[in-house]
Amino acid sequence: IGVAYVQKEEYDKAVGYFEKTLNIYFKTLGTDHPEVATTYNQLGLAYFKTGEYDRAVECNERALAIRLKAFGPEHPYVGMSYGNLGSLYAKKGMKGKAMDYLLKAEVIHLNKLGPQHPETKNIQRWIDSLK
Repeated sequence: IGVAYVQKEEYDKAVGYFEKTLNIYFKTLGTDHPEVATTYNQLGLAYFKTGEYDRAVECNERALAIRLKAFGPEHPYVGMSYGNLGSLYAKKGMKGKAMDYLLKAEVIHLNKLGPQHPETKNIQRWIDSLK
C-alpha cells in the first residue's frame, strides 16, 4: 500500500504506512530481517521524493546494514542500497561521497546483473551526471 501511495505522490500517507509496517515487522520478524531492509528502502524513497534527504539517507543506511548482514557484500540488493545512498548524496551536493557509493553499486551490478540491466544503466547515468 505504501508503494501505491508513493506512486500517487501521496508521500505523507506512504511514510505513515511504512512506519506502521516497520513497527509490525520489529515485533514479528525482528530488526535485522530482509523485509525490514526493504521497508526502510521504501521509506527512504518516500523521503527522497519529498526532498527530505537526511531522513532518506538514514533509512537507506539502515537498509544497507541489514542487507550486508543478510546477503553479503556482493548481492544486488546491497548494490541497490549503495546506489540509493549515492543518488542521495548526489542530491545533497556531496559529489565525492556520492561517487564512492555509486562506484560500489556499479561493480556489484556489473558483476551480478550485467551491463544491460536497468539497475546497472541507472547507476551509470548517476555516475555520468557527476562527472
